[in-house]
Amino acid sequence: GLVPTADERSGNFSDLLPQGIQPLNPLNGQPFTGDQIPPGMLSSYATQILQKFVPLPNNPSNPVFNWISNDANRIGVDQGLARLDHRFSQSDILYGRFILEDVRNTSPKLFPTDSFVQDSRGQNLMLGYSHTFSSNKVNEFKMAYNRHRENEVVGQAFKENVGQELGLQGICDDPACWGIPDNYVGPFLDFGEHGLGQTVSGPRGWLNEIFHFSDAFYWTKGNHLIRFGMELDRNHDNFPEAIFPRGLFSYDGRFTSPDGSPNSSTALADFLLGLPRSSEASIDIFSPYFRNTALYPWFQDDWRMTRSLTLNLGISCWWFGRPQSKNNTIATLDFAVSPAQIVTAQDASQFGFPRALTFNDNNNVSPRVGFAWSPENHKRFVLRGGYGIFYQRASANNWIEVAINPPFVTQTNYILEPSAVPTF
Repeated sequence: GLVPTADERSGNFSDLLPQGIQPLNPLNGQPFTGDQIPPGMLSSYATQILQKFVPLPNNPSNPVFNWISNDANRIGVDQGLARLDHRFSQSDILYGRFILEDVRNTSPKLFPTDSFVQDSRGQNLMLGYSHTFSSNKVNEFKMAYNRHRENEVVGQAFKENVGQELGLQGICDDPACWGIPDNYVGPFLDFGEHGLGQTVSGPRGWLNEIFHFSDAFYWTKGNHLIRFGMELDRNHDNFPEAIFPRGLFSYDGRFTSPDGSPNSSTALADFLLGLPRSSEASIDIFSPYFRNTALYPWFQDDWRMTRSLTLNLGISCWWFGRPQSKNNTIATLDFAVSPAQIVTAQDASQFGFPRALTFNDNNNVSPRVGFAWSPENHKRFVLRGGYGIFYQRASANNWIEVAINPPFVTQTNYILEPSAVPTF
């Protein structure tokens, strides 16, 4: 990638002259003398970031790719598995397992000051009990618990309040938010916290739990293999995160560009003067603690109609309860009224909404049919076919959207206009 040279960091842009580009002083509209920004005009914010967190080129002979990082991505995995099988009698069997997996993913460093780590732990506990009533009747009960925890931590978190040292105000003060603000400066590699080769935000984490119960009965009756049962899941989903806790600043070069339009060649000059075109922030750490229940009753009959033809007939119902926030920190907009109004889980009933802010879908019926046919005189040939309707739980992203709305999470975006530069 590309990082600023020593001359560019000092405000010397004489290398742009062969391209016919002279950065302008946005305060008077005239070119800087000698294409050099006076030291007194350099932003302390910009110079501190460059001096402390952005390296000098290590491949200076390449003007467009003057920084190379070959740091390794280190992944450590520890796994453990335990299993239990016990036969109480010819009719009763108990079995179970426990699985534990810890993963630490240490990102390669794009810049020497980077340090980004993903820590996760997955756990699964399952117990099953099988009872045989007779040679043609068997019942199987299972219960399970799944837990996944993952945290992403940037290098400066809990260690150094960089934003405060840079003099920034209005950013997240929580130690988990500490780190380098995100700066997007024209063609250069982003100045900020990097992880897995890109700029990262944070803090961010996940804590997901599933409590699972199921029971299935198997009954062979004549030419029928009948199976029916039910599954019940209780889901806990949480993902504490702040979107732009340290601020996100974009510099497109328009304030020092000779014609006043965005120009990547002068983006660094805008950065050195402390003139971002856009400034974004969202400093609230949201943590909605979603809870929901899912229920799946089902029935299946494998019917061997003849020696050559078997039919598979089944039906199930997939009911997914809409996630509710344990602490009621979700909100949506009601466009049925004018003007549209914010509805939160705390006052949902007053506006005709359920606590989840969306209504349950109670008609997810899933029929299925299949067949297997083999001609009497060609037993090595089998024709199979089937049709079914299936449903799945909605992606968590659908519910994250209602967790990042006002009044619980605010997002601000300030656009700097040229007329406001003298007082910015």
